[in-house]
Amino acid sequence: MKKILIFAVLLTSGIFTSCSEDDNGRFANDPQSGWVQFRNASTVNVLFSEGGTISVPVKLSAPVNTDGLEVTYSITNIVGSTTGVVSADNVVRFDGNVESNIVMNLLGSSLAETIEFDVTLTATSRSNVTVGLTEEGTALKPIVKRIKICSNQFSTSYTGSSQATIDGAPAFENWSPTITAVPGSTNTFQYSTLWGAGLVPLLTGNPALNTFLYPGFLTINADNSVTVVGINDPAFPNRYPGGSGTYDPCTKVITYRLSQGLFTNPFQVDVTLTPN
Repeated sequence: MKKILIFAVLLTSGIFTSCSEDDNGRFANDPQSGWVQFRNASTVNVLFSEGGTISVPVKLSAPVNTDGLEVTYSITNIVGSTTGVVSADNVVRFDGNVESNIVMNLLGSSLAETIEFDVTLTATSRSNVTVGLTEEGTALKPIVKRIKICSNQFSTSYTGSSQATIDGAPAFENWSPTITAVPGSTNTFQYSTLWGAGLVPLLTGNPALNTFLYPGFLTINADNSVTVVGINDPAFPNRYPGGSGTYDPCTKVITYRLSQGLFTNPFQVDVTLTPN
């Protein structure tokens, strides 16, 4: 019985020793050896802002980093060009730490079109630290990060799509609003209609009711939320109370939900505005 127990203990000990050696074998003789990588391969979406920066974390996978490390990277244009838009020194430094950030500065005051580019980790200043990690030619760790910088200019040409359900029957209306930028504001616009001229006729079955347009103001806020305020006749101050929604700075798509006081039967209208 004692022999069996001793053998079992030795066998278990051997298994744990083997696993430990597999996990830490690359660091056994040099605790500063390892690799650098991005946290993940997901795309970074940035809304252009004057004087803004883009910060992308880079991770050093090594037990210690007493000697410091420099990692170079390249920028490859995918859509549009970073020239005159992005400034970078193409080096990220690890001063004793195991995580740092690539920081790129945004140039100019505006960006007319969305641009995309790849940031690729290319080399390190120490031979014992590799770029990424591969196994039998397969990349195991991400070393390329896609960056998308979205234009900070707003569109004033949209196609609208409205959906409302009244008495259990859904109704859909496509329309095109007239949009006017409000003077003195860069993110507030006046709309001739916020749900389309044909929505009320569609809901009522009466083509003559195409004058209930739901005019108003739409504001795109700093956090990309949307605020809608209706323009009302003083005699009917609660006909168009407004609503709220969201704005996608890259696609420029606007979505919002409108409340209404035109019908006594309460319902809301969901609207999607797609840029032309």
